[in-house]
Amino acid sequence: MPNEFLRAYQNNYRNYDGTPGDNYFANYSDYKIDVHFDPTTGKLVGSEEVVYHNNSNDSINTLVIRLYKNLFQKSNPRDFRVNPDDIHDGIDIKTFKINGQSYDLTKVAFYGTNMFAPVFNPILPNSETTIHIEWEFTMPQKTSIRNGKYGDKTYMVAYWYPQIAVYDDVFGWDQSIFGGTQEYYNDHSNFDVSITVPAPNIVWATGVCQNYSEVYNSKYLAKILSAQKTNDVVNILTPIDYADGQILKKTTENTWNFKAEKIPDFAFSTSASHNWDATSISMPDRTQRVLINGVYADSSANFHSLAEVSRKIIGYFSFQKPNIYYPYPAMTVFEGGGGMEYPMMVNQGDIKDLCDFYYVTAHEIGHSYFPFYAGTSETRYAWMDEGLISYFPRFAVDDLFGTCNTVPDIVSNYSRISGNFDDLPLMVPSSIFKNFFTYRNIAYNRPAFAFYILNEYLGDSLFYGALQNFAQKWHYKHPYPYDFFYTFENFTNEDLSWIWKPFFFDFTKIDLALTDVNFNGGLHIVIVNEGKIPVPVELNIYSSDGKIIKVNKPVSCWKNTDICEIFIPMSVAPVKVEIDASKIPDADLSNNYFEF
Repeated sequence: MPNEFLRAYQNNYRNYDGTPGDNYFANYSDYKIDVHFDPTTGKLVGSEEVVYHNNSNDSINTLVIRLYKNLFQKSNPRDFRVNPDDIHDGIDIKTFKINGQSYDLTKVAFYGTNMFAPVFNPILPNSETTIHIEWEFTMPQKTSIRNGKYGDKTYMVAYWYPQIAVYDDVFGWDQSIFGGTQEYYNDHSNFDVSITVPAPNIVWATGVCQNYSEVYNSKYLAKILSAQKTNDVVNILTPIDYADGQILKKTTENTWNFKAEKIPDFAFSTSASHNWDATSISMPDRTQRVLINGVYADSSANFHSLAEVSRKIIGYFSFQKPNIYYPYPAMTVFEGGGGMEYPMMVNQGDIKDLCDFYYVTAHEIGHSYFPFYAGTSETRYAWMDEGLISYFPRFAVDDLFGTCNTVPDIVSNYSRISGNFDDLPLMVPSSIFKNFFTYRNIAYNRPAFAFYILNEYLGDSLFYGALQNFAQKWHYKHPYPYDFFYTFENFTNEDLSWIWKPFFFDFTKIDLALTDVNFNGGLHIVIVNEGKIPVPVELNIYSSDGKIIKVNKPVSCWKNTDICEIFIPMSVAPVKVEIDASKIPDADLSNNYFEF
């Protein structure tokens, strides 16, 4: 265990049973933001008042503020290619004040996408401070990394406001530089955001809209209110409605006000042409139904079913796997590009393959739990959310939409890279990986397979019970990997180090080997786990009468041992024995066969 984590446990910030300690704290901010966005030019002008709450026992002398759009600033490091036309001189900060005192920005340190502002008077423990920032920039017009421009006056706007970084009990300030790959590590904060755009553009955003009645004409207000009360899909906006030009009350510009509590980020989208369908679903822990919006281009291949598909997925997550009630009051899936999650928002490109459409939708909505509800650090340990959300949403797809068979992809996706140079232990911090394929494997493929093995061993009741327990303990907090490991062991009352160590800590690979096979009154087989990673054993035994006998051993056969002995009574002589690598990865196939 690295010293940073060890100190957190020694100082009673965290407990070895997986619970937050008596000294645990989580800081947060209250954001009051006013923004004007021009969808014709992409120019964004914003003003924010932030009240930062220091709940720690530390006096804070410096604020770390994230300026994500400085990803496009000249000379800054980036993980992706950027169109030269989108490179700029940095976010233009017009005003910066802390507790009413103005700052000379020439004396403030900027490094990558971070701004380091010394505080004139330290922020004392259990106190708060106020930050005022006015800024502007132009959204990239030709480069879309997780957000951007997706058509005429159509944008997903994210990573857009100056954001207070996380100060936690393990590392202090999170000073990670945003290069475009690693996505999230944010405090659970409160937002009150007013977004002004020219007509005829519509705005959808994180949170709950506070002023529908001030923005929409009565016909459309009635549709929105209707959707909030029914499982049926309500077609709120279609091309005909845009052509009529009677959607909005004001023909110049309109302001939407959205509020959200205890969320790690805020995003919004806008379009003057996208369809808008809506439905809702009830949750047992609240009276207000969850409003679910599907917003998409009329030319989309599969998105016309977006609202209904999203409702089914949220219902599955809430009542089946992982059986955790959807934690937020709304969800909007917006057709932009790629696949990217934001609190209560998804940015998703048009997907022609129906099963891929289902899966990407389920994957991005699944992030509502990890890292949004339980605030894991994707910048350092992406497997804690991307790995989990590459695992259980596949069961939602296969169970809800029977024509798909995506669960086997958990194995095949890892098989393609298992044992290769990019197959690294998951506790290597994901923030150091700039190679896209290495990052994809450590964030998505290897951990999804690890959870597949863990679930196979524990069974659904214990696996999802432990996951629910983890979310319950750490919602609106900041869990790290050891909290996850300890929670599972405490809940299951098992030492699971024989799974954690090879998958998460060791430089090793999957390699089962037939080391001894003999036939004498029956078939005796000895298999050695050369790579130490526990996986189920699948054997094919070919007998001299032409039959194939299939034998399987669960992953538990490797608990506390590297040797698995199997005896099979046989009266007919065997011809060949093989470890079947078609279902489970194996890095070295040369030791998988024995012929008599």
